[in-house]
Amino acid sequence: GMFSADKIDAGSARLAEHLSGELKGRVADLGAGWGWLAAQALSTPEITEIHLIEAEKTALDAARLNVTDPRAQFFWQDVLAMPKPTEGYDRVISNPPFHAGRKADPEIGIGFIAAAAKLLKPSGKFLMVANRQLPYEAALERNFRHWKPLMQDNLYKVFLAQKPRVTR
Repeated sequence: GMFSADKIDAGSARLAEHLSGELKGRVADLGAGWGWLAAQALSTPEITEIHLIEAEKTALDAARLNVTDPRAQFFWQDVLAMPKPTEGYDRVISNPPFHAGRKADPEIGIGFIAAAAKLLKPSGKFLMVANRQLPYEAALERNFRHWKPLMQDNLYKVFLAQKPRVTR
């Protein structure tokens, strides 16, 4: 019941290459899985806390075992149903899922983009990775004033988005 349980996901590895110098303060990892991406993020001393948010309990239980840094907090919650927090995040990172069962469903990733915009402070930044064929650019445009690809190859694309359009 856990994505990429037996190895590090290649998309997450691509995103991790772009975290250096981008993370600080209060961070959320949306769809945190078993915690690998959050563990990489925690190598950044400027992070004061990181919230691993995951809908699959088995994955979140694994993340609790894999991420032992005291700055980490764990939330068993569906990203797509999260309310707007009273205190926004400085940064949000994500390798969002794009399958419902075996069927590809890009609407899940589009929902993660909207959730990130809602969760961020006005000065916050969102970093995400996606499979190259997924159509997320329009959702980034709808939810953020500024966004750009940080890398793109034949398999993946990594985006940085800033200035969420959602008002707090």
